[in-house]
Amino acid sequence: MKFQQMIPSKTLALFAVLLAGLLTAGAQSGNLRFSASTYSIAESGAAATITVTRSGGSAGTLTVDFATKDSGGGTAAPDQDYFPTNGSLTFGPGVTSQHFVIPIIDDAAHEANETVLVELSGGSLGDVTFIEATLTIKDNDSCAYSLSTNAVTFTAAGGIADAIIVTATEGCNWNSVNTTANATWLGIVSEASETGGEVVLSCDPNSGATSRTAKLKIAGKVVTVTQLAPDVTAPTVTIITPAANARHTGDTIVVTGKAADKVGVTLVEARLENEAGISDYVPASGTANWSVSLGGLIPGTNTIRVRAYDAVNPPVEAVRSVVYVEVGALTLITNGVGSITPLSNGALLDIGKGYTVRAATDKAHLFTGWSGFIESTNNPFTFTMQTGFVLQANFRINPFIAVAGVYDGLCYNSETNRHASAGFLTVKSTELGAFSARLTIGGVRHSFSGSFAPDGRATNALASSGTNTLTVFLNVDLAGESDQIVGTISDGSWITPVLCNRVLFNKKTNPAPYAGKFTIVIPGDDSQAETEPGGFSFGTATVDAGGRVSLKMTLADGTKMTQGTTLSKDGYWPLYVPLYSGSGSVLSWVVFMESSEASFTGTLNWTKPAIATAKFYSAGFAVQHELAGSSYSAPTNTTDAVLKFDSGKVRFAAGNLADEFANDVSLLNNKVTNLGTNKLTLSINLASGLFNGSVTTPDGSRSFPFKGAVYQKQNQGWGFFLGTNQSGRVRFSD
Repeated sequence: MKFQQMIPSKTLALFAVLLAGLLTAGAQSGNLRFSASTYSIAESGAAATITVTRSGGSAGTLTVDFATKDSGGGTAAPDQDYFPTNGSLTFGPGVTSQHFVIPIIDDAAHEANETVLVELSGGSLGDVTFIEATLTIKDNDSCAYSLSTNAVTFTAAGGIADAIIVTATEGCNWNSVNTTANATWLGIVSEASETGGEVVLSCDPNSGATSRTAKLKIAGKVVTVTQLAPDVTAPTVTIITPAANARHTGDTIVVTGKAADKVGVTLVEARLENEAGISDYVPASGTANWSVSLGGLIPGTNTIRVRAYDAVNPPVEAVRSVVYVEVGALTLITNGVGSITPLSNGALLDIGKGYTVRAATDKAHLFTGWSGFIESTNNPFTFTMQTGFVLQANFRINPFIAVAGVYDGLCYNSETNRHASAGFLTVKSTELGAFSARLTIGGVRHSFSGSFAPDGRATNALASSGTNTLTVFLNVDLAGESDQIVGTISDGSWITPVLCNRVLFNKKTNPAPYAGKFTIVIPGDDSQAETEPGGFSFGTATVDAGGRVSLKMTLADGTKMTQGTTLSKDGYWPLYVPLYSGSGSVLSWVVFMESSEASFTGTLNWTKPAIATAKFYSAGFAVQHELAGSSYSAPTNTTDAVLKFDSGKVRFAAGNLADEFANDVSLLNNKVTNLGTNKLTLSINLASGLFNGSVTTPDGSRSFPFKGAVYQKQNQGWGFFLGTNQSGRVRFSD
């Protein structure tokens, strides 16, 4: 009423017209509201779309505000389940629908469906029931449960077990209905629920003879519960390392092994026992497979004692001994070209233990001996290891290469001229200084071997049955100038010099200048025919291009002998032949020295022992006569005379003859014709230069054979014949 009074009537009329126009215009623009009162989205959706619609017209422009009600508006928590959202929407002419989004948060917690309230404000709103809407967020997380173990073991005594921890997805609950057991001897002492917790079990004692099992369900999962039977068997324990009586080089040792028990091993422990005392037991790491470190070992034997326990039975033991060995580093040094085997420099060796080493080198070098802590020439060499032990092997250029070869020679003392101390020696030396030798002395054969020392010397002791030990000393000339080995042989009562010459001649590369055929004669003493042979011993010798001498002889007492040996570079021939079953011999150094009288000469020592059964010279003898040899050229035709005369004589003396006598003969066409009245035949072997024949004494009282050899350098021949008990002389000359 007051409002009408204040405004003039004309004005009121105009306002009424305007108000009517506005009402008509509002009705044409329409109203705004949510398209639905409820919306929903899965928690895994990124954002929810909320639609606002326009109804009752679409003329003009409308604006509306929207917002989530974050405080007390729903069950969802802002910034945990969704992000708060607000803003405005503007509808232009003809626009009837628009939307906005609410971002959703996908968490890992299990939870119920949650709601968010959304409202519109301002603008032209429609029905009041559609200016507020509810957004439901649907949970997508399921419940999951896990247990700290799926197996529990009780001893036979039973009791309380460690708790079983239950872990559940956040927001998921479990309770006692989820825990059940299918055995009356198994109980559930306590359980804590909500979104996780623990279950504690109890077990009655097991009085049976065997183990028993039960099944427990917690949150739908199965736990196997085992209760062991009463343990009446002791555990077992075995030591694996170290091995029994193993060598050990430190004062600490790691012991390993295995242990087992019907129920379970609860403890393994070990200790060390030795002369220093007994240590405390040390717990081992592990039980089924265990190891423990023990200290305090001392040199010598140490005993390791291990014992294993179970819950109820007495412990069992295992014992093992080891030997603690002190070791030291070996220093090996080589001086010169060579090596040492089998040990190496720096090798750790047991102190107080014996070891053997060998020095080795090539043929061009020679091992001369050991030095350092010990000096020795033994190879191989055995030593006892000491702390800081130093051993040096010494080598030098090998001098034996230049003097290697075969040496032949005599053992002979010209002053005593004794058969027992005379003989022949052959030595074969290698390029490394080793040698093998054959010795015949006093008619007895010996074989021995050895090695020359770096100075060229060697000593051997030879056992000889029935005699004293023979000591043989040899010295090879390492300078190589003489090509000789010298030395001595002694039995303690006598000593005899040794001289051997190296064999140097070779048929192809160094032929002997003395090669050829020879005849040999050794005169007898016909004036002493009663006590020694009065005839001439004779024979043949052949020297080949290699310097090899082959001798065949018949001695004036009828004894035959042969020899094969070698010449030295200077033409020396070591003549030695044992005779009369080794009780006698002939020996001479024969030297080739060409002259008008001889091709070679020598002084022959001829020893014959007393032989009671011998027909000739049974009392024995020891004589010394000159030996001579002449080169021999066999006739090539009948006009080439073996001896240079046409007529001559064959003379006979001694040999139990009453008187000397001679037969005249002719020598024509190398055939001998008897010109005497008594019977005589003589034929010459032109190939060898030997002759033989027979003769009857002038008085006809006796006939006998004879034989000998021509000696071309003196144009005559010499030989012997045998009488009743004496040897006689034969001479064939002009």
